[in-house]
Amino acid sequence: MLEYTDPRSENGGETLARSRFIERGLMIPQLQKEFPNPQNPEYPFRVDFIWILPNGRMIVAEYDGMTKYGNDRKTIANHVHREKLRDEALRQHGVTAIIHFDYEDLLNPNELIARLVAAGVPYRR
Repeated sequence: MLEYTDPRSENGGETLARSRFIERGLMIPQLQKEFPNPQNPEYPFRVDFIWILPNGRMIVAEYDGMTKYGNDRKTIANHVHREKLRDEALRQHGVTAIIHFDYEDLLNPNELIARLVAAGVPYRR
């Protein structure tokens, strides 16, 4: 188990997600990779998980804790809009797929794993 310990996991949800990826045999992702933020260069975009494949494809997975969305309609709408803009900026940096998931996906991860595999995340050899 210590082989997979990584202090870059920022919370329990990310740690649980990584354990699901590992136990299901997926290629182990890099954690917390940064990309330039053209709107605010002092605060680069940082993705939770990224798989950089030999063919150059970059697949990102983002753990979305629900508390960050807020609890009122305007706050939620604002966050969703900013998330879309961020995803567009990541694609401009060469990210080819972005998979968002939440805690519920980790409780029954079959669909999440299937989405990651469909996006191109390979299994470990």
